[in-house]
Amino acid sequence: MKKIIGLAVIVMLLTGCGLTKSKDADEYEIKDLFAQISYDFLTFNLDGIYNNYAYDYFHNGGTIFTEENWWRDKRDSYFQVVFENIRVNRIGDYFAEVSFIVTFSGDSGDFVYEEPGTFGNLSYLYKNNGVWQFYGNQNE
Repeated sequence: MKKIIGLAVIVMLLTGCGLTKSKDADEYEIKDLFAQISYDFLTFNLDGIYNNYAYDYFHNGGTIFTEENWWRDKRDSYFQVVFENIRVNRIGDYFAEVSFIVTFSGDSGDFVYEEPGTFGNLSYLYKNNGVWQFYGNQNE
């Protein structure tokens, strides 16, 4: 019995009691979310993008309706969006700030910028019922 307990303790120490795995899983899920946004944008599935927003999304005074208009405007001007250099900074168990470089590509050229420094509307996420969603910075 002591050997089993000792083995369990060693396994817990080697795995970091599951904390590293959870953080890695969250980072993977968040990066996958951005890949899905790129795909939805490319395939004209704006509803798919909107479904990734929390119902109480609020960012610099804007709501989810502001975001819907923002995405429609971007889709009217560009045919592709790519997210690169995605870095996830978890803030507790349920919040994350994500930084990245985004490139919107269209016939008239590319629009490239860094987040969260430019708009920040896609940089603040909340984990709701096990699913990461855009939440905004909750500021006026």
